[in-house]
Amino acid sequence: MKSRNKKRLLALVLCMVVAISNSSFIFASETGQTEYPQEVQTQDEAVADDMDVAAYAADEGQAVADEQPAAVEQVAAEPAAEPETTAETPAAQPVAEAPAAEQPTTEAPAAETPAAQEPAAAPTEETAPASENATAETPEEDATQAEAENQQLTWSQAVGNATVNVTAEAGALPADAQLSVTEITSEDEVKEIEKAVEEKAIEEQFSIKNIFSYDIKFLVNGSEVQPTTPVQVSVDTPEITSSEDAAVLHVDDNNVAEDMNGAVDGEGKVVFDAPHFSKYVIVQKGGSEVTVTIEHYDNTKNPKEKIYADDVLTLPIGGKINDYTKATNWDVASVTKVETADGTETTTTVDTNNELSVTRDCTIKVYYTPKTKDINGDTTFYDYTVKAGNNNNTYYSFNMLGDSPIDGKKLTAGTTSQNFNQYQYTIPIGDYKANDYTGSDAVVKGILKGLDKDGKVEFNYPEPGFFEDSDATYTVEKGNWWDSYTETRYLRKVYKDLKLGFEQSGDTYTLKTVKDTNGNVLTTEGSDFYPLDNSRKLSYESSETAHNYFFGMRYDVPFKIGDYVGPMNYEFTGDDDFGYYSMVN
Repeated sequence: MKSRNKKRLLALVLCMVVAISNSSFIFASETGQTEYPQEVQTQDEAVADDMDVAAYAADEGQAVADEQPAAVEQVAAEPAAEPETTAETPAAQPVAEAPAAEQPTTEAPAAETPAAQEPAAAPTEETAPASENATAETPEEDATQAEAENQQLTWSQAVGNATVNVTAEAGALPADAQLSVTEITSEDEVKEIEKAVEEKAIEEQFSIKNIFSYDIKFLVNGSEVQPTTPVQVSVDTPEITSSEDAAVLHVDDNNVAEDMNGAVDGEGKVVFDAPHFSKYVIVQKGGSEVTVTIEHYDNTKNPKEKIYADDVLTLPIGGKINDYTKATNWDVASVTKVETADGTETTTTVDTNNELSVTRDCTIKVYYTPKTKDINGDTTFYDYTVKAGNNNNTYYSFNMLGDSPIDGKKLTAGTTSQNFNQYQYTIPIGDYKANDYTGSDAVVKGILKGLDKDGKVEFNYPEPGFFEDSDATYTVEKGNWWDSYTETRYLRKVYKDLKLGFEQSGDTYTLKTVKDTNGNVLTTEGSDFYPLDNSRKLSYESSETAHNYFFGMRYDVPFKIGDYVGPMNYEFTGDDDFGYYSMVN
């Protein structure tokens, strides 16, 4: 009751202030009825203009309304006020927020009627607009809210020598979200990603220089969260510069690559928009062709030795290699593909049963094992008779044939001591003599000149015709005067019906046997290599009789060096008589 009296007093004071300001007056009766002059609309305008009074009325206005129901009823009967009378009312006025059911009543019985049942329960012109604008924001609040909405959050993390930055609008991710970026290094995952990237490269026809794979995600309290709107990701890695091109691929759980339409900006950063986080792959692009280098190695050597020159191929993106065999005398043991990405060399095994599709510059290393087989080669043997006999003081010898000596120099079969005195020629060459045993494994060089245009062997010194393809004979009379006969003796006898048996291993041929036309082995390689013994040994040779020591052999091997880069060695082991070898390119 005390509170109501206080409110009533305050309301009367307010009304008096209004009345004085408008040169009007108000009488308040004991019943609470008040007579308003016809200028009530003008009074309302005054109230609306007076900010202090309006603010006070917002707190106390309802009490006055309860105590003066008749007055409110009269106001409701008057014509509606102009809308402009309430347009200036500050928005902060929460007049319309007071529920009508809570309006205080006067002590008079009429005041106890619920306000909701009276026409006065409807908002007045002053309060209705105020109620509509009670929650409106001021311009300062609008600017603050717009600034908050436009605010961007940025996360950054270094991964190896790269830096990953993520920028998101406020609200796209929780403010306490933590960026987590890891480089994908699992061998199985890397293989699957490379496969997906290669398929994309073939589809879009670009070569691959480098692949950078990252698992990018955001965590809140250890749980992964996704952005509500796309965020921008930039990856700064030193391998990619602003002058290069790059692709950004999202690889899903089924290893299907989706092009994210990334690009390289002016600073060399790879930028793309990510609607969600998962595995992202940065592909440093190359040109529209790839260079493939094929290398060939002997797999039996350690370390491996190249046997053929490299093959360098230029292929389109996705070009295929289906035949690695270059060495016809070798079998392919294994093939590996070597690629260099991000400064790291990666070697993978190639399935030789399937075609290899290439999408980046690489090196193919082919490892061979030698084919082994036995082959028989046609050859020519020359049997030389050093001492064939003396007939009428003529000493017959192979060394009497051919060229005449020059200054006492001539090449001979057999050593100086094994020959007749007439054919003991000396040819000093360096520290040794061409027709004598060196006493060691030292070799006398410079004897052979080469082949002439007809393929005949030429020497640097006079010689008896070592490789003349014809027999040289003389006739000896035998018996006595009553029973004489002649005998033909060979100074040089040529055999063309023998074959050399070689063991082939890759490009290496090792002499193993000498065979006749029937395939019978006449001798084997080694220290007892005497292919012209037995029936071919001439009985009239008197220089050395244990074996047929004096013979020559010519075996021509046609071959093409081509791009062969393996060892070019010719190994020969002979006895102390005479031996030489040649290689003709």
